Amino acid sequence: MELRHLRYFVAVADELSMTKAAKLLRLAQPSLTRQIKNLEEELHVSLFRRDKKRMELTEDGQFFLTRARKLLGQAEEDVDDLRSHSKGDSKPLKIGYMLDMQYDLLPVTMAAFRKVWPKVPLNLVEMTAAEQILALHKNKIQIGFVREPGLPSLVGLQSDVLTKCKMMAVLPDTYPLEKEKALRLRDLADRPFISLMEDDYPGTRDWLNRVCREAGFTPNIKHESNSTTTLIHLVALEMGVALLPESCLRLPHEGVVFHPLDEVVYSKTHLLWRKEDFSQALQHYIRIVSDCFEGKQKPHIKALSDSHPEKKLVKEGVLKETAA
Repeated sequence: MELRHLRYFVAVADELSMTKAAKLLRLAQPSLTRQIKNLEEELHVSLFRRDKKRMELTEDGQFFLTRARKLLGQAEEDVDDLRSHSKGDSKPLKIGYMLDMQYDLLPVTMAAFRKVWPKVPLNLVEMTAAEQILALHKNKIQIGFVREPGLPSLVGLQSDVLTKCKMMAVLPDTYPLEKEKALRLRDLADRPFISLMEDDYPGTRDWLNRVCREAGFTPNIKHESNSTTTLIHLVALEMGVALLPESCLRLPHEGVVFHPLDEVVYSKTHLLWRKEDFSQALQHYIRIVSDCFEGKQKPHIKALSDSHPEKKLVKEGVLKETAA
């Protein structure tokens, strides 16, 4: 089967007439009829019901039409990508991410990608988990980075677990901490909790309830926020406590303390993309991200790493060095 056979089939399916389709394709009608018959024989199905007055798609034909359109569309997109890439004006790779990921995850993977695909623009959009999933389905972004809370049913999307994020307790700086004593999650049982909004981060409440129940209590989730920065601000106002990844330490957090927990509490970071998106730039970026987090470092990744990837990136000016 060749792409031209799919084009012939789609044309006949659209016109529901061999005569009209043959004229559209600039083929002789007997030749087109023979091509469709050969396709049906190769697939071992009947794609059309025919009589003297009309023809229509069978159920198998309707199913195959959806797949044929998708295959042809993908082929055209790949050809466009190749032509653009050869001209040095490749289409941008659109990436959705959550706020704190801009400090380590994105710079490391982007720097590695740019060494191989220097002419591909990277468009970055800060989004909540729910916004990323919707944007992926609508083809507004090609790849997303989200955490375990925030993953509903991912129909049509591919998901890859990258890493586990260690969670920390976020407390007002007035919280009475004993320096010598480790903080256990259940020490916060009598405190109101602040959570990210369920609409923006689906599954957050279930995740928080689960980890707290494992620690021996049910959290009193008193307030919700639609952003991490606002959540930190609410903690600073002494409206409650929260759990956030340690990467959020790099966000402005005046008036709060990030304190490690005695027990280990994790949240997984996921990479998401559409199953039917096979663009070369996207697939290469996915491999780079996987290599970075699986430790299976290819030469172009290893060159960025030294003992820690950020050290090399600071030297190259990709990242700004932060104060200790």
